[in-house]
Amino acid sequence: MKGGLDVTELEVVGDTARTGTHPVLEALAQRRAEGSKPGQRTDKYKIALAIEGGGMRGCVSAGMASALIDAGLGDCFDEVYGSSAGSLVGAYWIANSFGMVQYGCSLYYDLLTGKNSKKFFIDKTRALTLLGYGYVRWFTPRKIKELLGFRQKGLPLLNLSYLLRSCVEDMRPLDWEGFAARQKLIPLHIVASDVVAKKAVDLTLQGGHWSNIREMTLAMSVSIYLFIYLRGVCVLLYTHAHTHTHKHTYIYLYTHTHTHTPIYTYMYL
Repeated sequence: MKGGLDVTELEVVGDTARTGTHPVLEALAQRRAEGSKPGQRTDKYKIALAIEGGGMRGCVSAGMASALIDAGLGDCFDEVYGSSAGSLVGAYWIANSFGMVQYGCSLYYDLLTGKNSKKFFIDKTRALTLLGYGYVRWFTPRKIKELLGFRQKGLPLLNLSYLLRSCVEDMRPLDWEGFAARQKLIPLHIVASDVVAKKAVDLTLQGGHWSNIREMTLAMSVSIYLFIYLRGVCVLLYTHAHTHTHKHTYIYLYTHTHTHTPIYTYMYL
């Protein structure tokens, strides 16, 4: 820096914090007071709700999204953007039928914890193999139960099929009709990564990326799965998601490392 000063030696004079109400909060408060509805705004703004991901931290985002509904702000946003777990929370938030957001929250603390989690969702022993200690897994109770037929074999570290199919479609079914109706007014944008173009990609119903709940949860998978590079051979397996107007390809990578452990990830093309 000029004068040879280190950044830790700088002295800040005055209060740099913002004072007063944030203009976005003012706009939201005005919309709530007016009873403003999506598609019928009287102001010039477009306000989006961005919901972060983070695996099980999605429970925190779900609680915050639920609080927005309780605060009467459910009709005050124009679009919803979600990444990873945030896209799932966003779908329940948009559905917004009575208790739907809280209903979706319960997915985290009822279905992804306890016995269900250990049996269907998380296999911590898979981490041993990923770290190069796969032989240790043969001496774990989980592996022994698999060999004896008491547990399903071949599950990954995180079984997202249990989350996005068993939970979202069966045990905590998303109100698809309610979602589809409100989604026309408040679109859901699922943010994923295009590994070919090296940029973010926006997956939407309006863009033809899905037309039903199964196709939507597949698009969520694209956002949720992590991209992992390890030495080994990648074999392209998975195939297509079709809609009535578009054809989109979600390529499923099956990567074998030197420990012969499958690593799953998605690419969007």
